Amino acid sequence: MRISNYLFLFLLMIGYSNCTSDSVVSSKKAASIEGHWELVEAYRSGRKTESLGGTYFTFTSDKMSTNLPINGAIDSPYTNQDNIITQTIVNDIKINYTIQDLTIDNLRLNTKLRGVDFSFLLKRKVE
Repeated sequence: MRISNYLFLFLLMIGYSNCTSDSVVSSKKAASIEGHWELVEAYRSGRKTESLGGTYFTFTSDKMSTNLPINGAIDSPYTNQDNIITQTIVNDIKINYTIQDLTIDNLRLNTKLRGVDFSFLLKRKVE
């Protein structure tokens, strides 16, 4: 009798974990990168920085803009494949941003600019 109770609890826990993980994955897939995103917090080389206050990213279906101090970062083409955003700026220079997390409201990007690691937590601006 005891073994059957443990078996039932074990199967119940597995069934519950499968149901909850599916809903989380499907909600993340439903989120789109398109829109205007404003900086909530930024990290430079793993340390929180306040110097990037007011930073934004805007994505349309084929162009992106950011006010990061990058020459050619306004209305530049980009691709988004396998959670890597590749922005093409002047002279065909490419900047890669890794999507660490994307939900309907939040976006976390990591990149390396001029040899320095950056992490950005952004919030979708709804108009």
